[in-house]
Amino acid sequence: MACANRDGIVGSASEKPTKGIYGVTALPLLSGREDVCSPPETVKYIREGQLSDMHLSLISQVGTQIRILRGYCLKSSLAPRAGIRYDGLYTIRQYGQGLCQKSGLHRVVLTLERVPGQRSLEDIAMIPRPSQLDDWQLFEKFEGEMIRQRRGDEGFLDWKMAKAEERINLEQWRRALELGTELKLARLTSHSGPSVLSNAELKHAVSSLQK
Repeated sequence: MACANRDGIVGSASEKPTKGIYGVTALPLLSGREDVCSPPETVKYIREGQLSDMHLSLISQVGTQIRILRGYCLKSSLAPRAGIRYDGLYTIRQYGQGLCQKSGLHRVVLTLERVPGQRSLEDIAMIPRPSQLDDWQLFEKFEGEMIRQRRGDEGFLDWKMAKAEERINLEQWRRALELGTELKLARLTSHSGPSVLSNAELKHAVSSLQK
C-alpha cells in the first residue's frame, strides 16, 4: 500500500476509500471476502467489523467508477498470490450495510461491476509473475529483519507466528474453495450425462461455481 500511495493511486496507506493524485476514488480490498458472480466481471465484496470499517463514504458514490486494488489476504478467487495488485476500474452498482444483533458487528456488501474495455481478468490473474513472487519473498525477509531490529527477538517471533497463521488460514480457504468447485463441477457433469462440455461451457460453469 505504501507503493500505491507513493504512486498516487491511493490517498493513504490504510484500507479505506481515498482519492489519489488522479482524482478517482480507489478502494483497497485487503481483507474480508469476495463472491465472484457469473459473469466474473461482477463481484460482491463482503466485510464485517465496526461501523468505521463499513466504507460509508461510498454510499453517495453508487453508480460511479472507482479503482480496485486486491490484496493477497482477500478471500477471493481473484486475489493475487502475494502482495497487492491494481485490478482496474469498477462501477459501484449497490451498497448495503447492516448490523448483526447477535455478534454486534456491522456488515457491508458492495456489488461491483468491472468497466469493459480493460485488460482481461485472465491476464491480470497472471500477476504476480514468478520473478515478482521471488521479490515478495525478499521483501518479507527484509520486513522481518526490520521488525527484529525495532521490536527485538520477541516481537520478531510474534510477527513470524502471525505470518504463519495467516498463511495457514489462506491455504485452508483456497483448498476448501477448490474442493467445493470440484464437487459442484462433478455434480454438474453427472447431471448432464456422459457428454463432454465445450471449453466455453466449462469455463462458464467453473466461474459460476466459484460464487
